[in-house]
Amino acid sequence: MNKKLEISSEKLIDISENNETMVADDKAIVKDDDSNSENKESIVKAGLVGAAALALAGCKDGGGGGGGPTIAPPGSVVVLNMDPIADIAVQEGQVAMLNPAATSSVGGNLVFTFTGYMTSNSKQTQVGDAGIQTVKVTVTSAGLSVSQDVRVIVHTGNVTTASLHLARRTSFGMTPNLYYEVDVLGRQAYLEQQLAPASINDNLFQRRIGSVTVTRRHHLKAWTMLHMVYSKKQLLEVMTWFWDNHFNTDINVVRNNVGRDDSVTYERNENEAFRANALGNFRQLLGISAKSPSMLLYLDSAKNRASDSNENYSRELLELHTMGVDGGYTHLDIEAGAEIFTGWHLRNDQFFFNAARHRDVQHNYLTTNNIPNIIPAGGGVAQGEQVLDILASHPETAKFICTKLVTLFVSDIPRQTQLQTQAIRNLIANCVTTYLAFDNSANQDQIAQVLRTIFSSTEFNAAANQNSKVKSPVEFAASIARGLEGETNASALQELVTNMGLNLYEKLEPTGYSEKGVDWISANLLMERYKTADLMLRQNNRSRLETDMIGYCNRHGVTSTNAIVDFFLTRLLGDSPAAARANAIAFLDSPTPFNINNASQANSRLRRLVTLIMSYPQFQFQ
Repeated sequence: MNKKLEISSEKLIDISENNETMVADDKAIVKDDDSNSENKESIVKAGLVGAAALALAGCKDGGGGGGGPTIAPPGSVVVLNMDPIADIAVQEGQVAMLNPAATSSVGGNLVFTFTGYMTSNSKQTQVGDAGIQTVKVTVTSAGLSVSQDVRVIVHTGNVTTASLHLARRTSFGMTPNLYYEVDVLGRQAYLEQQLAPASINDNLFQRRIGSVTVTRRHHLKAWTMLHMVYSKKQLLEVMTWFWDNHFNTDINVVRNNVGRDDSVTYERNENEAFRANALGNFRQLLGISAKSPSMLLYLDSAKNRASDSNENYSRELLELHTMGVDGGYTHLDIEAGAEIFTGWHLRNDQFFFNAARHRDVQHNYLTTNNIPNIIPAGGGVAQGEQVLDILASHPETAKFICTKLVTLFVSDIPRQTQLQTQAIRNLIANCVTTYLAFDNSANQDQIAQVLRTIFSSTEFNAAANQNSKVKSPVEFAASIARGLEGETNASALQELVTNMGLNLYEKLEPTGYSEKGVDWISANLLMERYKTADLMLRQNNRSRLETDMIGYCNRHGVTSTNAIVDFFLTRLLGDSPAAARANAIAFLDSPTPFNINNASQANSRLRRLVTLIMSYPQFQFQ
C-alpha cells in the first residue's frame, strides 16, 4: 500500500511497504509493487507549522526510544510536530537563545540541530552583528525530521525617532520585535520592505489565519482584527482597511437582500480583493468595488434597470469614491451615470451584466479639459467601464484620494498656522503629481508610489506631525494586543472595538468611518478606551487577550523597576517623559519594592502598571 500525505512544511512524503523512499524538495517519490496503489492513496493533513506526518505501513521492528525506528502496526500514522517558533530579538553583544519544542506520537528521543547563524540553541552575539539573521531549526525522531526557519533580529539599541514614527504610522501598533527590526533595517529599508509585501515572510500568520472559520458576522470581524494584530505585512493591512472603509458597505443591508451566509462571504471576498490590490492601481480598486456583490446590493445597482434607473451608486461613486463632494460634477452627471450603470446586476454570487436591462444610448459624462466625454451608444458593459476609466484618471479624483491619504498618515490638516496648512497643501499637490504620473493601468504600484511620496516628505517627518494623530478604535485595540505580544482569537476584541464606536462592516452611511482623530475622542468614547485597556489586561478575561506579563519582561531582559518602566514607556508611548516615568516607578514599587520573582504579586502589579500607562494621554496618539 502506498499512502501520500500533505504536511504544513509543504512537502509530500510517501512511505511504501518496503520503505523505499526518494525525497525531493516538493514531494517524495515512492516505488510501490501494488498495482492498485493509485486507488488506495490517502491524504493526511497536519495543521501545525512545521508539522510532518508519515503513514507507516508494515514497518519492520526496529526498536523504540532513541535507537532505531519505532514499531508501528500496519496502516498506523506517526506524527512529528514542531511548535511554531516566533522571531527572537537580542541586542548585539548579548546571548541569543532558542528553545524549540516538539512532540512525536511514538515517543523516542527528539534531536534538534541548528544551521545558519546559530549552530546550537545559544550564541554569544558580537558588536557589529546587527542585522536580521536566519537559523534553520530541525528536529529528528525515529527517522523522521521537520524543519523551520527562524529570524534572529540582532539590534543595536539605537533606533531613530524617524524610524519609529514611520513604523507607528504604517502599522496597527508597535511590537517589541518591530521596534528592533526598524532599528536593524533603518527607516528607508523598512519602508521599501513594507511597500513590497510579497517580499515579507508571513507564514506563521498564514497558518494562524488559515484555521479560522468565517461563517458568521462576528467571525468576519474577528478575522479582520486578526489580520491587523498578527500579520507582518502591516502597511498592506492598514491600506486594506483604508480601502474597505473608503468603499464602505453595510453587511446588514447586504444581508437583508441575500441572507446571512452570503453576506459574510461577499464581505470577506471583497476585503480579500482589496488586500490583493491595496498598494496597486486605483482603477483596479474602483472596479473591484463597482462589481462587488456587496456594493451591487448596498447601493442598489442590482436593481438598476433601464425602465427605472437608480441614482444611489452613481451619486456615491462621484461624491465618496472618486471626485469628492466639491469635485465639479453636476446632477446631470449623476443622472447619466445612473443610466450607464443600468444592467450591472448580480447572478450566481458574482457580477453579471444584464444587457436586457441596460439603457444603451449615447451619454455625455463630465468634462476633461473643458471637453465633454462622450460615452457612445452600443457599448453595453463597456459604457460603465469607460466611466470608471474617466473617473480613475481625473485630477479631482487624484486630489480627493491623495487628501484622504495625507489625512490618514500625516495630519488631520490642523489650522493652527497658515504655514502648516500650506505645507500640507504642497504635499497633497506632490501626491497628485505622483498619482497622475502612475495613472496608467499598466502601473501596478500607483498607490505604493503615492505612499512613497508621502513618507519621504518633510511634512510627514515634521516634529509637529509626530505622535499627533489620535488612534481610531481598531488602532487602539490592536496596538494593545500587538504591544503586549498577546494571544487572542479576536472574538471579544472586536466587541470592544464596537463599544468604542467603530462597528466593523456595519457602518450604515456610505461615508465610512472618519480618518480624523478628533472624531474618535469624546468624554464617553474616552471612558470606553480606559475600560478597553482595563478589560484587555485582566486575567481570566474570556479570551480578550492572553498575556504572560512576567514571561514578557523576562523575554525582553527587563526585570528591575526602572528597566520595566522605561521599556513599557518607550514601546507603548514612544517616549519616557520624566513626570510619567516618576509616577510609573512609584506605582510599580508601591506598597513594597517590586520583585519579579514574587510571581503572584509581580503579575498583578505589571498588569496594573500597563493599564496605568495606557490611560496616559500619550497612548491615545500615534
